[in-house]
Amino acid sequence: MPKKLLTKAERKESLIKAGVKLAKTTDWPKLSCAKVAEADGVSAPLVFHIFGSRKALHKAIKAAQ
Repeated sequence: MPKKLLTKAERKESLIKAGVKLAKTTDWPKLSCAKVAEADGVSAPLVFHIFGSRKALHKAIKAAQ
């Protein structure tokens, strides 16, 4: 069964939640877009599409903690 399609805002929130969970057990330098994508069940290019960069993803995760 295909995964439910989310809006960009919903996907962004989902990726941030996945990133927050990973940040608890992963060092920041090792917290890659690919790992966050895998944890959320999507592709790494989608993470880059939503955030634009790894730095922006890290900033969003830090802000959510």
